[in-house]
Amino acid sequence: MKLRIAVIIVLGLVLAGFGCKIKPGEGRGTVATAPATAVEGGGKGATPPAGFKLVDASAFKVADYKGQVLVMDFWATWCGPCKMEIPHLIALQNKYRAQGLVVVGISMDDNPAEAVPPYAAEVGMNYTNVKGNDALETEYGVVGLPTIVIYDRNGNKVFSRPGYIEENVLEGEIRKYLGPAPAK
Repeated sequence: MKLRIAVIIVLGLVLAGFGCKIKPGEGRGTVATAPATAVEGGGKGATPPAGFKLVDASAFKVADYKGQVLVMDFWATWCGPCKMEIPHLIALQNKYRAQGLVVVGISMDDNPAEAVPPYAAEVGMNYTNVKGNDALETEYGVVGLPTIVIYDRNGNKVFSRPGYIEENVLEGEIRKYLGPAPAK
């Protein structure tokens, strides 16, 4: 019993030190019902790099990525550990894109259309981002930021973890599911 309590306390301290809590009292909006729209540029005149898009939550479906390894990153521009992980995700997207890796960010910023494009331009974000909301948070069990969720080529959820993840650990998880691309 004492060991179990100690493990829970240590785990709580680790998660608290390596992740951001969802900002309390700040809404994320509701599931978007408007048609999907991409934001090219936007936000303080910044022009994000090729590969970056910001889309409504209604445009995001895991099933659309079947046949690819999908890495979902729940993050926000105000989250330090999230910002530490993003360069790893950019590098992994570049390294494994040809093998079927797709990274999708889920921005939990209160106003992603304003906050995300300038940040994407600043860091060279090369992947699509979705305007996150409470429904996505609940659907994927997000309790803190960052949270990484990985789906294999068959659309099965195979990994989910809150908190900062070192690049080599994340790459090891991803490589388990890349394997050869299925025949079309």
